[in-house]
Amino acid sequence: MAETENSNCRGGSGDNPNTAVSCFERDRIFRKIKESGWCWGPNSAPGYQKKWITCKSDDAVTRSADIGMVNVDHSWRKFTSTTYVMDPANFSSPVLSATLREGVIHINFIDTKSKLCGKGETSALSETGPYKINDTYVRFQSMCLNGTRLTGPLTSGGKAFMLEALDSDGIKAELESGPPVIFYKTDFESVKRELRKTESAL
Repeated sequence: MAETENSNCRGGSGDNPNTAVSCFERDRIFRKIKESGWCWGPNSAPGYQKKWITCKSDDAVTRSADIGMVNVDHSWRKFTSTTYVMDPANFSSPVLSATLREGVIHINFIDTKSKLCGKGETSALSETGPYKINDTYVRFQSMCLNGTRLTGPLTSGGKAFMLEALDSDGIKAELESGPPVIFYKTDFESVKRELRKTESAL
């Protein structure tokens, strides 16, 4: 299964949204295999020369690659002082947002191209979904704000699930019909650190 997803990821067209889905699934499978002590490596080898090896045999290379972390993972960009956004890997919209409000980080989708919101339309919050996030159904709520659709988890359990997904696997969101929207795993801790810095604003 891992090798199949790896082949579909590496051999797929960048224009095909399913390529990103294969890459996401490959990375998720690889992480589970790594947890059992096996790694796809060595890290220093070109892709075509990699194979399954014990992670301990690749430890030195892995440690050296972790040195020199940046302030915020480059996949995220600052939108406001309390909001960072990330573009999906396989579509132009919706973006994923991480916002700090009243000491809590909230994860939402922002879709400026949604056909569910008319130009300039603003609406009240309403329940929508449930939508599949990493193969688990999550209840959502959404609203239109000046023609942009804002969608976020409805329940505290759904909110916690979204935060955990960003910390562990990334997000595969099946929001509407068509291929899932993919947000790869990132260093989300770096985003949380930057957002938390604003809590001490004078």
